[in-house]
Amino acid sequence: MNLTKTLIVLLMGATFTAGSNLHAEETVAEKTTATVTKAKNATKRGMRSASDEVCEMINGKMRCVGKKLKHKAQNAADATGAKAKEVKNKVD
Repeated sequence: MNLTKTLIVLLMGATFTAGSNLHAEETVAEKTTATVTKAKNATKRGMRSASDEVCEMINGKMRCVGKKLKHKAQNAADATGAKAKEVKNKVD
């Protein structure tokens, strides 16, 4: 668990560091796409969180641990993918 968190933090740090060195401008379409992607990710995050809460209420915490871990990994993957697209758009 700690290894996963550490890897995610390192990946995000590398992404932010690479992004801070770039000075290109994004187009309006790219900014709109980034905003839409962030909104979609926030909606997915909320749905996964609600699903986890319902699972805990019905089945108990111990039976839902695997599902919660899977959702956390999906949330991290979504965030990383969105940030990677933003950096790519800035480079282009």
